[in-house]
Amino acid sequence: VGWNEKQKVRTMVQTVDANTLKHLDNYEIAASIFKNKWQRTKEKINRKGEIETPSHDFVKTYAAREIISGNIARGSPFFHGFSNYMTNKETREQLLYERKELSEMVDKAIFDEENQRILISSCHEAWRRRLGQLGDRARSESADFNSLARREFERLRVSMSRCKNASSLRETLVDFWSRTGPLPSLQEHWPQMLSLLNESNWRVAKDLALLALASYKPANKDEEIALAGESDQKGE
Repeated sequence: VGWNEKQKVRTMVQTVDANTLKHLDNYEIAASIFKNKWQRTKEKINRKGEIETPSHDFVKTYAAREIISGNIARGSPFFHGFSNYMTNKETREQLLYERKELSEMVDKAIFDEENQRILISSCHEAWRRRLGQLGDRARSESADFNSLARREFERLRVSMSRCKNASSLRETLVDFWSRTGPLPSLQEHWPQMLSLLNESNWRVAKDLALLALASYKPANKDEEIALAGESDQKGE
């Protein structure tokens, strides 16, 4: 919350009845993953050997836990509105720093429908294959893999974020999936996936697709290095 020197300002108060709260299991999972941590900054020493800025401790908090907790308190799925957070530059950068924890959350979370988990895993697999293709291209053309991966991530993120209806989202996701060859999970569960891409549920699918991009677990060190720089890219 923001404050001035004289008075703190409370921005929101919400009372929650845990006995009737839906998705409470996911709050327990999130609380165990996104734990606050004490961290210490290094002291800065000037050219004269004098301490310019002393070392100090601070608490590291997680944006994802705040988002997830707020959603659950309102009775919504833990990933509700994730596409909006991936559009906002400030929250997007913070969430991408929390990739490792987001990946663990996706693995352990309880979803209302199994097709929601399948959509995420299909996007993960498609993105893994796409990064493999970019790695092959970088080696054959002596190109910079980091730049290729970051540009492609941003292209995907923006194209998904700009989807305004079920039709545009279907077109974007099908194009994404088709670029990397057949995906077994999609082939096996395609009828169930179609129910996520209709007029009633496409916003859920959009949130899930962008969550998948943010929670992708790098397959190797090269991917880890490349994807660590995503938050430096400029986007909408």
